[in-house]
Amino acid sequence: MKSSENTEEANFGDEHNLRALIKHIEDPIWLIDARSTILECNAGFRQWVSCFINAEFGEGDNVLYNGQNTNYYNKF
Repeated sequence: MKSSENTEEANFGDEHNLRALIKHIEDPIWLIDARSTILECNAGFRQWVSCFINAEFGEGDNVLYNGQNTNYYNKF
């Protein structure tokens, strides 16, 4: 049982470190799930993407669907 607890703690630490790294790097970085939903992103990503679509994306948004055109989203 001790081994699984250590693995779980290590996984939590890895995820925490990854999210902290994303937040503190100036280059655009984002973390998405299998459905292309943003789990985490940084200010660089928010600024970068807003130049292309004139809107901000953030946690919980889908990178393939901007709420306007479902054709692109449905393609994937």
